[in-house]
Amino acid sequence: MKEQIILAKNLTIKDLHNHEMLRHCNFSVGKGDFVIISYSSQYVKELIQFLLNQNTSYSGCFLYHGETLHKKHSIRSFWVSDKNPLIETVSISENIMVYQSRQKFMKLYHSGEAYRVMKLYTAKHPLPFDLEAPLCELKNVHKYMIFMLKAVLMESDVVLLDEVPDDCDMKELLWIRQFIEIYSKEGISFLQFTRKEGPLLEFSDYIYFIHAHTISYLMFKDEYSAENYRKVLFERHIQKIQNRISVADYQCRVAHLGLDGILAEKVELDFFQGEVFSILDLSGCFSSKICQYLRSDFCDLELGGKRSRNYREAIEHGLALVSFKGEDPMFPPFSAAQNLSVQILKKISRGIVINRKMEKYITAQYMNKINVQSGIESEYSYKWQLIVYRWLMSNPKLMVLEEPLLIDLEDNFYKDFQNTVSEIVKKESTCLILSNLPNNCLKISDRVLIIHDREHYRLFDLRKEDHQEAYNYIKP
Repeated sequence: MKEQIILAKNLTIKDLHNHEMLRHCNFSVGKGDFVIISYSSQYVKELIQFLLNQNTSYSGCFLYHGETLHKKHSIRSFWVSDKNPLIETVSISENIMVYQSRQKFMKLYHSGEAYRVMKLYTAKHPLPFDLEAPLCELKNVHKYMIFMLKAVLMESDVVLLDEVPDDCDMKELLWIRQFIEIYSKEGISFLQFTRKEGPLLEFSDYIYFIHAHTISYLMFKDEYSAENYRKVLFERHIQKIQNRISVADYQCRVAHLGLDGILAEKVELDFFQGEVFSILDLSGCFSSKICQYLRSDFCDLELGGKRSRNYREAIEHGLALVSFKGEDPMFPPFSAAQNLSVQILKKISRGIVINRKMEKYITAQYMNKINVQSGIESEYSYKWQLIVYRWLMSNPKLMVLEEPLLIDLEDNFYKDFQNTVSEIVKKESTCLILSNLPNNCLKISDRVLIIHDREHYRLFDLRKEDHQEAYNYIKP
């Protein structure tokens, strides 16, 4: 998960007369994120001034690199706009080089080195205009680009962008996008403030919307469309940001599954990196339906930001489905080591590349894990672990375990099961368990969706809620 450079909770910003301009705002900005802040409110200038100068009073929680703001720990930010003034008596290259200290600039200016330095600096991303061109010939977008360069030279880690000027053509827009992409990878965060449909919207990681006195909506990249954007901008589709997953959660989201047609209403589930999520099927009929749904061509599944149109694509994007149901998952004529081979996975996925030496090494490791664990008395347990480890060799994002437990008791097999789930999570995969056995599911899960029947179901977050509530919901 990305480091959160800015984290604001219940932030209220006041003006010089102590009037509240923005109220109870919740937002965060990750390291290297490109964020759009779309607004129809006149009070956004207070937020810009706060992020630039921190000279307005505020209440609530505001953290910068995990610490509360103070004079010695102010935000390293810069404002980029075509309306920023340039020094007309010096060249463009010298305008860009005016940074950090006047003494440093004067030394470069008198030695005539500014042009040479900037020529070298812009070699990787050439400017679409001449560094020695007269200032009067500059378009507004060129001024905008000059201040983007200055922001980086001033070692800002939060760059605030005004609207892209209207005289920007496709070549200049491409330069701006590439500039943001290059420096985002170096950990610089970009925030653009816009009140119209700008050319950078679909390029952003996520969009915050400010209406009246607060941040009212958070739109993620995979939700963006021009139609959705207009609905939110004109307040026709507002959902409070507190009711949505946070940016931090979104950044570690591994998969999104929409269960359509299985339960009475469409249930949408987000799965996060390294968590154990159980679907506890008390009716005994929904586990099979969900597995059939995952294998179907109409499944609504997103893995690693990619939509899967069928089962084969889902496997290539990072799905692993472990089940004894259907065709025999073991190959009796072959040894245990051969059963672990990734070659077997090639039967259903053309996306797995095999490095035979590495495969042999990993196979030996997993065989050792199975042999040293206690309680391998059950043939079922032995075979089940072979299948799980075989799938782990494909580095899945989401591993689905269908009915992994046969006995709902504290037995040796359950210990093997716990150890195996730990291995899955250590590989930074997400583990989805489909089962009808309450005790073991509730013991091992971070979150659980409990299904009584088509109309009665409920999601529990066992990291935050009392386990007893879940047990009470299980009882008829």
